[in-house]
Amino acid sequence: MEHTPSITYTSILPHFFDHPTNCIREFQSEFFSIMHGASLTYGYIATALAADTALWGYKEIRKRQCYWIDKKQLLTRIIRTTNISLWQKHKEKLYAKGLFVDGVCCIIGQKTAWIGCFGQASVVEVRRNKEQRLMGVVAGDGYDAKQKLGSDRYKLSFVSASFPFESGDTFIFASGTTAAMAREDLVVYAHEKEKTELKSTTGGILVIQHI
Repeated sequence: MEHTPSITYTSILPHFFDHPTNCIREFQSEFFSIMHGASLTYGYIATALAADTALWGYKEIRKRQCYWIDKKQLLTRIIRTTNISLWQKHKEKLYAKGLFVDGVCCIIGQKTAWIGCFGQASVVEVRRNKEQRLMGVVAGDGYDAKQKLGSDRYKLSFVSASFPFESGDTFIFASGTTAAMAREDLVVYAHEKEKTELKSTTGGILVIQHI
């Protein structure tokens, strides 16, 4: 396995529901995900299932050399596996209406990050030279309910790209209604020294910094 760069990360998640509908997963600074359950009833179940499946997917699928050398395909396989895991739950009577999530998955390499953005989610990268790159809702990419994971077994819709990620660069991932915040607001909020709770949104923010 490759040596991973020095990474720090922080998250801001709302806490005004009885069950958390947002969660973060991280593995050895190589893999990150932020998930938002797109239902108040079973959103917390969708969130946990999606986050755990994506993490499992990264740990296990990367063991196959063909995926490890092609991070784009590795990312796609992780997201597809997560989508199927959610979609299959609708066969159970309790979840007949389906389990759906918005979110972002990210694989960190030496100088590159591979990112997948699905449902109502956004990615903002602020580079060391202050240049910014966008993906997802904040970039004006089309969005509808069918883009949430769990919506369809075969017609999976998400945006993905590789981003340069080097010392001094920062990623801001946003899920749920938080993703609809203006780019400037996301950047300012992510860099506040004192992180306050998100009180007016139903999503979360994950900030990853390359030291």
